[in-house]
Amino acid sequence: MVERSFAMMIGLLGIIKAGAAYLPIAPDGPPDRADYFLADAGARILLTQQATAPRSGFSGRILNLGDSSLYRGPATNPSILNSPRDLAYVIYTSGSTGVPKGVMIEHRSLINRLTWMQHAYPIGPADVILQKTPYTFDVSVWELFWWALQGASVCMLPPGAERNPLAIVDCVRKHQVTVMHFVPSMLSVFLQYLEAKGRMKMGDKVWQIGFGSGFKANSAVWKCISEIDSRGRNAWSDRIHLYPVCGDTSSALKTELLS
Repeated sequence: MVERSFAMMIGLLGIIKAGAAYLPIAPDGPPDRADYFLADAGARILLTQQATAPRSGFSGRILNLGDSSLYRGPATNPSILNSPRDLAYVIYTSGSTGVPKGVMIEHRSLINRLTWMQHAYPIGPADVILQKTPYTFDVSVWELFWWALQGASVCMLPPGAERNPLAIVDCVRKHQVTVMHFVPSMLSVFLQYLEAKGRMKMGDKVWQIGFGSGFKANSAVWKCISEIDSRGRNAWSDRIHLYPVCGDTSSALKTELLS
């Protein structure tokens, strides 16, 4: 139960290395919802930060990632405990049709997804992935782990900045981001913002942009792209590669790609 941060990434990698599965919980969500997730999943350990620790009535073991004593253990890699059929993560549904349900994803499904993505959209050491999706949504999974498997880098967008086009642009420019993901509605806003600020210097990187569920019905995205291309005035239209893809949890079973 942490905010997007370097500590969050440390916690996630620590969980995976320890052979456990992670359950992301929004630190700004209703406390009763968080308590339900923890109880229903049978969680034994809760990772928090100083600001998020008081937000849950969890009675199990709580580890504050801001506690420096947690980082004084051995620096060697632990023994590999997992098999491909062990759980990698559990993400709960919104509960819009009833009680939220935990969706359990195994390591083999996650690796299959990330291997497919590398085959379809190769990245390497020169790439920087923008981690902007809240980790309670399954799209965050490839943002969190794909880079590490391919020797690339990850850039952590400040919490809440995913709703601010200017903050995203500043982060992309400052850290030379090359790969990012948007929901269709935000992609439309982002592209319109770039078009309106056409003289902004964005660097010379080629961007891969994936956008997720709902893209078939979201004509605003395609209209915006079409208008930018037809006018031919967009300074980076030849450097943006757009890929419609679905979320990681659903894609563990099936994905759809349009080109």
